Amino acid sequence: DCGSSLAMMDGGVPIKAPAAGIAMGLMFDEKGEKFKVLTDIQGPEDHYGDMDLKVAGTREGVTAMQMDTKTYGLTWDIVQQTLKQAREARLKILDAMAAVIPAPRPDLSPYAPRIVTIKINPEKIRDVIGPGGKIINKIIDDTGVQIDIEQDGRVMITSNDAEGMKRAVKMVEDLTHEITPGEEYEGAVVRIEDFGAFVQILPNKDGMVHVSE
Repeated sequence: DCGSSLAMMDGGVPIKAPAAGIAMGLMFDEKGEKFKVLTDIQGPEDHYGDMDLKVAGTREGVTAMQMDTKTYGLTWDIVQQTLKQAREARLKILDAMAAVIPAPRPDLSPYAPRIVTIKINPEKIRDVIGPGGKIINKIIDDTGVQIDIEQDGRVMITSNDAEGMKRAVKMVEDLTHEITPGEEYEGAVVRIEDFGAFVQILPNKDGMVHVSE
């Protein structure tokens, strides 16, 4: 719980609250009359003791418990004492965690796995795939992402590299963008004719600039 919460917050995952866990143990005397609740047990206390009760939660309360016991049940006094000590330990652990990182980082880690879904016109799917998968395979090779395309036009791009994801999204958007009057582009002149020049404004899309302009 502790390490997972810290890792997610460090990675920029917007969790609601950090969680911490503690393992509680139990020892009885030889007569089985007096008991001692142990906090933060390890292997020997688990092996020779009478209980292994893991309690996890946030500052607001318990979120999960799991118990192994060698007794025929627990008295209410034992339960109360165990949960009381578990809460005290949990709050101390959460204080120590907060001293390291008090809240999730505002931005997702550039190394964190991520998925972006783009909705395109289904008729544009062939423009992304290309003949024999040539275009989609080039995007994958150049950016290191994974791409899945559904027939309804959903393009799902998965990557653990923020920069690669950004490049792949732009490449797909450029391939599928539907140009409308009034948009402005900068591009390289790819062909000149007597009546004007052809300028590449998007991949596989050229626009003509008339000689009068």
